[in-house]
Amino acid sequence: KTHERIRAKDSIHLTEKGAKIIVDSFLPRAADWGLAGFPKSAPAAGSASESAAGDGPATASGAVSPRGPAENAPGAGENPGDSNSGPRSGPGSGATDGISPAAGGRDDDSAENPAPNAKDASATRAEPPFSLSLPMSAPPPVSPATLLEVNLPSKARGGETNYAVYLPGPEVERPTLFLLHGVGEDYLIWKDVFGRELLNLAQTLDVNLVMPDGDFYGWYLDSDHKKNSKMESYLMEELWPDLSQRFPFDPERVGALGISMGGHGVLTLALKHPGRFKAVSSLSGITDLELHGPRDPWHASLNIAEVLGPHSSRTRDWRNNSAYHLTRMSPRALENTKLFLTVGKSDPIVLAENRQYHRLLTDLDLDHVYSEDSGDHSWDLWREKVPEHLALLAAGL
Repeated sequence: KTHERIRAKDSIHLTEKGAKIIVDSFLPRAADWGLAGFPKSAPAAGSASESAAGDGPATASGAVSPRGPAENAPGAGENPGDSNSGPRSGPGSGATDGISPAAGGRDDDSAENPAPNAKDASATRAEPPFSLSLPMSAPPPVSPATLLEVNLPSKARGGETNYAVYLPGPEVERPTLFLLHGVGEDYLIWKDVFGRELLNLAQTLDVNLVMPDGDFYGWYLDSDHKKNSKMESYLMEELWPDLSQRFPFDPERVGALGISMGGHGVLTLALKHPGRFKAVSSLSGITDLELHGPRDPWHASLNIAEVLGPHSSRTRDWRNNSAYHLTRMSPRALENTKLFLTVGKSDPIVLAENRQYHRLLTDLDLDHVYSEDSGDHSWDLWREKVPEHLALLAAGL
């Protein structure tokens, strides 16, 4: 199906397409639910309700939320993703999060990233049927477990953004876990890799899962070098309050998991905002940006200079946005945060710095769980470890 907007850019009104969905698909079905919100009778063959389920946007299995509107929502509760879908091809090798070594020993901070096709890969992704979420006073006829895609205009990023949310059941206050993606990927990578399994995990652990878009090379920090790249402000000052308004979001029970660039993100956000995240998990996280300057063979692919500027002239910015140096400067910032770190034993990019960070946490007597597992810097490892770390985080909230 073609991905079409059903809510206007003001996040309030419906588009013409959205209005047509309401009239042709939602209202006939709502009439069959009755005042109590449950079907009063099975729809007759060929009825408008049956036709809507077969041809129009999906409105079953969690399509109606008693809380309020949520924007374009691909992947309704019964089918939030194809469980057979594997990792998407992004920049660089399809097995990694878009990182590939720089060609020919290039060490220029202004070097172009060797993998320009990430947006093309995202644009050609097949979209599942829409889920429609509308306000109502009566309970929905089925479990509201679903995947929602929410549109959020952002001043920090200078335009419209999107994030995805897995709601595992009725909208009640429960713990929330952020999932931060890696380099060259976007927020839909989680659905692409895990499909239905991620929603099953959310239901089993009874947690909301929030998947923000961190830009292909946003690094989850505020940049004064790259225009409209205030990722830290976006997450903490725009997306966080938006969650509180849309969903029963408990700010006292929030954790975060990140891979690679996302691992850097969860650690630095926890350090810069003490107490906001009760537990964080880094899978193959980049813990010291300074180790990935021009002499690093992965320098051009990581593209850190795009957001922080050349390392040679912006050394302080690179250091002040690194988990390793932030921890040395403010070790007590992590005192009330549970830490879980895993890295592959064959990881050519971040194994050494994760060992260094583990030693620092040990020397500072900061409680944490550190492990090295078989694997390198790729989804082969992360696909296996994400469910385990989500369970650890949920138990820590």
